[in-house]
Amino acid sequence: MAHDGALPLARFTVLDLTRARAGPTRVRPLVDRGADLAHRGVI
Repeated sequence: MAHDGALPLARFTVLDLTRARAGPTRVRPLVDRGADLAHRGVI
């Protein structure tokens, strides 16, 4: 597998629908590895 400099999760988008503190805490490592984040605003 060749390393082209891309982060491992760069082709993924994470949809965060959580309202509790644990949601953003668990999503952060995915974003740190390159995933895009889509989340709903505060209602």
